[in-house]
Amino acid sequence: MAASKRVQPDDPGGKTRGKNAPNAARGASNTDTQITAASTLRINRNVPDLSRDDMISLARTMLLIRRFETRVEELFKLGIIKGTAHSSAGQEAIAAGACFSLNKMILSPPTIAATAIASPKALT
Repeated sequence: MAASKRVQPDDPGGKTRGKNAPNAARGASNTDTQITAASTLRINRNVPDLSRDDMISLARTMLLIRRFETRVEELFKLGIIKGTAHSSAGQEAIAAGACFSLNKMILSPPTIAATAIASPKALT
């Protein structure tokens, strides 16, 4: 007879401990988990209008935006950036897709919530 798995009442699936625990349960930050997930994106080959290179470019842009947003937030919390900082973490695909579809000659001035759109446009 196989040994039964011990499960804590607050952990019905028994998934929050040990080497198989999700990153957040082992002490990794939510941002680390999200960047890791974004780093291992699988390319959806069913998108007819985008080449493989285009999809890789979009994934890289999303990672760049996330890293930028994370760094801005860190600097703001340290008091190096004064004023306010508005993160758009979790919305990288919107900014990357919008900038990808815009003509490179169009300038996109930043607004309070559009820092993520301004940053990739400045780098293209």
